[in-house]
Amino acid sequence: MIKHDTKSTRCACRKEAEGSGKQRDPEGDWERNDRPASQRLVRLVTVATVKGPAEQDGEAVSGWPCLRATEAGVLLELAIQPRAGGNGIVGLHDGVLKVRLTAPPVEGAANKACIQLLAKTFGVPKSRITLLKGAKARRKTVFLAQLARVDAERILDHLNLER
Repeated sequence: MIKHDTKSTRCACRKEAEGSGKQRDPEGDWERNDRPASQRLVRLVTVATVKGPAEQDGEAVSGWPCLRATEAGVLLELAIQPRAGGNGIVGLHDGVLKVRLTAPPVEGAANKACIQLLAKTFGVPKSRITLLKGAKARRKTVFLAQLARVDAERILDHLNLER
């Protein structure tokens, strides 16, 4: 990260922030932005993605390749099966977590049902779950904020899913 003088009135990033309606915090990350929250979160997650001790060369070493750790939480790769017989997490399918939902894929109903199911399963509020990719697709990437990779793996292990 480029260091800059936050107290100086001549700092270019401060002038840029004042002119665009954006503000910077002392560490230099954007605090407030005119973009929708999901776009800001995508930037934060992609910047914060790190190689944890359980990853080698981008591959997950744990038994859950659908799980990626970031500094801010966990990324989860999903394969959704809408209009299924019941709601539930089935197991791994082609390296992603397969989720069955009774909701139809119409007007975001399946996305809402998916977020509700994940909130209940992982024990986090729905407000901490963000759909990053795949709003209109069966393959989705979901971000679970403030959830450690170890906790997510433990929860998935207790579900006794197919691998």
